[in-house]
Parts: sequence; structure tokens; C-alpha cells
Amino acid sequence: MTAAGADARGKQARGLRTRARLIAATNQVVAEVGFANATTKAIAEAAGVAEGTIYRHFTDKHHLCLAAVLEANADLVDVVAQLPDRAGSAPVADVLGNALRTLASLRSQLLPIELSLLTQPALRASLTASAGDDTMEPVRAIADYIEREQALSRIRPTLDPGQTSLVLLSTLFGIAMLPGSDDRRHHERTVEEAIDVLVAGLVADR
Repeated sequence: MTAAGADARGKQARGLRTRARLIAATNQVVAEVGFANATTKAIAEAAGVAEGTIYRHFTDKHHLCLAAVLEANADLVDVVAQLPDRAGSAPVADVLGNALRTLASLRSQLLPIELSLLTQPALRASLTASAGDDTMEPVRAIADYIEREQALSRIRPTLDPGQTSLVLLSTLFGIAMLPGSDDRRHHERTVEEAIDVLVAGLVADR
């Protein structure tokens, strides 16, 4: 390996370690003070880096916090990431329903971010447009699954996979703002009803 190659690998490794420290620090600070009070300055101090370092790895606090939530729940996110490969393996209601239930279980961590984005349309648009960002992986995975099921004629062909994925997730997290959502059983029952309605609207007529 050339000196330049070794130097590039070293920089990449350092970058990955710094990113991991930022993720860990974000989870720590958010757990202590909540999303609204978790400043980038506090996160940087907890990670032992300069505040500007955050912006070499993440666009803003929203991207950082969302990445932290998803990485902290990697096992759950994997269920969604594997969704496209399950196309045609079982009824759409079972496969997609399970993935949506998995994401719904993250609501308590994702809801503060969602609520913040609702009041800042520009940030919401930026987050949605970040197609190359790993925080958008659940959206892409569901869209890919829908597209594959459409190829199997099991989901309505007129639906746009990307937009449908966003509608599914927006509805799912919107439920968390309904009255009674703090009651776990009530929330789970509402999620189940929503999934039944949403999936029924996707499945192609036979």
C-alpha cells in the first residue's frame, strides 16, 4: 500500500470513530435533557470534539439525532432494511405490517424529531431530499418493497412507491400525536387499525 493510500485509510478510520463518538454522545445528551434541549454544543462537548466537527459528518442536529436513533435501534431497523428481499414471500399485510409495527415501536424516540420538523418545513424538506443519507434508509426500503410487490402484481401499480412510503410513515408517526397515545395499549390498538386500513388500500385486486 502506498503512503497516500495508508493516509486515506487512516483518515477514514478516524472519521468513522469520530462519527461513532458523536452518535454515542447524542444518545447520552438526549437521554439526559431531551431532544429540544440537546444542543450541538453539548453534544460536541460530550463527544470531546469541536462543535464544527458535527457538520463534517451531519447536515444539522436533526440528521444527527435521527441517525443516533436508528443506529441505537439497529436490530429493529434491520427488519425494515430486509423488507425488499421479502417481497412475494408472504401476504403483503403480514410482511409490510410487521415492518410498520417495528418502526412504530420507535415512536417515543422519533416523535420529538418529527414534531420539531413539523414546525420547520425547510428542514423537513431538506431531510426528505437527502436521498443519500442513511437516515432515509427506512423510506427507501419500504419504497423498494412496494416496487417489487408491484412487479408481482400484489400491490396496485398506480401507486408511486416513494410517495406511498412517505405516506405510510407519516401516518404511522402522526398517530403518536393523537389523544390517548400515551396509553401504550390504546396506541398499539390504533397502530394496528391504521396498518389494516393502509395495507388494505395498497393491495391489488385479484
